[in-house]
Amino acid sequence: MALRTVCRVVVLAGALLLAVPEARGQRPATATPPSTLTQAKISKEAAAMTATRAVPGSRLQTIGLGMVAGKLAYTAFVTAAGKPRTMVVVDANTGAVLSRRP
Repeated sequence: MALRTVCRVVVLAGALLLAVPEARGQRPATATPPSTLTQAKISKEAAAMTATRAVPGSRLQTIGLGMVAGKLAYTAFVTAAGKPRTMVVVDANTGAVLSRRP
């Protein structure tokens, strides 16, 4: 059984926001409007520090800002020696860790 990949492009106000491949049958990815992204009270650097502190001995791989469960949040992926990659979600307004899971 072959998996067909489709590239979905989202354009908002004339600007290309997202071009991601998605597997057939999955919900399309949605883009976060740029005006929402400027409402973060916590900086990306502060969120990265919070994420690495949430997993002792970890290092930041990637971090991004977007909507998670209706809240503006940073999603960070961190790695620590001998542990699987962990996703840490940090609230962009309070700096609190919303979730942490491998």
